[in-house]
Amino acid sequence: EIGELTRNVPVVFTVEEAILSGGFGENLCEALKGSGKNIVPFGVKDQMVRAGTYKEQLKDSGLDAESIACYILKVL
Repeated sequence: EIGELTRNVPVVFTVEEAILSGGFGENLCEALKGSGKNIVPFGVKDQMVRAGTYKEQLKDSGLDAESIACYILKVL
């Protein structure tokens, strides 16, 4: 069970290269609702992603390694 897997962690981060709405992070939030866990989902906002290279699209969406690492360090 996911509650058992996250028992000893105060913050759970999820990363997906898809729209957040209806995705894994949203489903995890629902599954752990009321658990007191801080769940931080990373994913594509529900908006049009501008054309560009794969790396450019990741950066624009805040899903490149540097953006994710900076945000996680702020949260922790």
